[in-house]
Amino acid sequence: SAHTVELSGEPGTAAGARSITRAFLGRIGHAKAPLADAAELVVSELVTNAIRYGPGPCVLDLEHTGPELRVSVRDTGTTRPSPRSRQPERPAGHGLEIVRSVCARMSITSSHEGNVVTAWLAVPGASPAPA
Repeated sequence: SAHTVELSGEPGTAAGARSITRAFLGRIGHAKAPLADAAELVVSELVTNAIRYGPGPCVLDLEHTGPELRVSVRDTGTTRPSPRSRQPERPAGHGLEIVRSVCARMSITSSHEGNVVTAWLAVPGASPAPA
């Protein structure tokens, strides 16, 4: 099951993206913690970064593949996002660190059209994908 939505980047976009994520998880039978909480956190951080660093709207893609939930956010930014090393005294810039800490894996791809940050979260109770 998959869901794609274009987000405006207006105030409240991250909150709307969290609601969309919660509704999607409800449709696939996974609206409870810990997956829902982790997914909402990942979506919030990725959408916030896309809005902060990209000059236009962004696209949220959610896909349930059985053992994993894939969360991707596409933006129109020209600067490649990169996780920073942990520095507790830094007041901001922890978004990708947070995402990386709660997901099974994460990838970042960049092109002249923008960036795509993808995070995969393990679905509790799902059988792992065959090797």
